Amino acid sequence: MVLITEYLLARTRAEAVAASFSSIAARFDTPESVLSSGGDWEYATRSLGLRNRSKRFIETSREIVSRFDGCVPKEREDLLSLPGVGHYIAAAVRNFAWDIPEVLVDTNTIRIANRVSGRPVDKANHRNKLVVSHVSTLGSNRIGLTSRRNYALLDLAALVCTPTGRDCASCPLRSTCSSADKI
Repeated sequence: MVLITEYLLARTRAEAVAASFSSIAARFDTPESVLSSGGDWEYATRSLGLRNRSKRFIETSREIVSRFDGCVPKEREDLLSLPGVGHYIAAAVRNFAWDIPEVLVDTNTIRIANRVSGRPVDKANHRNKLVVSHVSTLGSNRIGLTSRRNYALLDLAALVCTPTGRDCASCPLRSTCSSADKI
């Protein structure tokens, strides 16, 4: 289910995914259910504007069934070998499905790392090792964060440290943030 969630969320507003997620999750809980649905999978995801990604996810489901006996793989290389699965989705699946520490690098975590450190890096280079290292400073071990901490960072980015503003007074990172409004 984590793979479907991350696939749907890629370049799609979370609010749009949330509006149709429960019906999608109830109907398509395995790669086999995506494959056996006929055109139902594409129809169910059409409202999200995922025409090409919907078709690619059918290919992904086919690969999971044929190469991994219907189980989403746990290893990074195996995940990255699936159609449409990039570094973020692979890290998110490993982290959220199995709580394997991972550094989730996206525009949100880069924004928080930039503000906390006071050293901005270009979010267009999100696959760059320097950017991954930059975001990893948000964790205590520089290897990755637990799923609980990654969820907290994503919530922080959505609710407190947004692209258009900051609520520094309620930010739990305020005392260590070089960009915090000092009161």
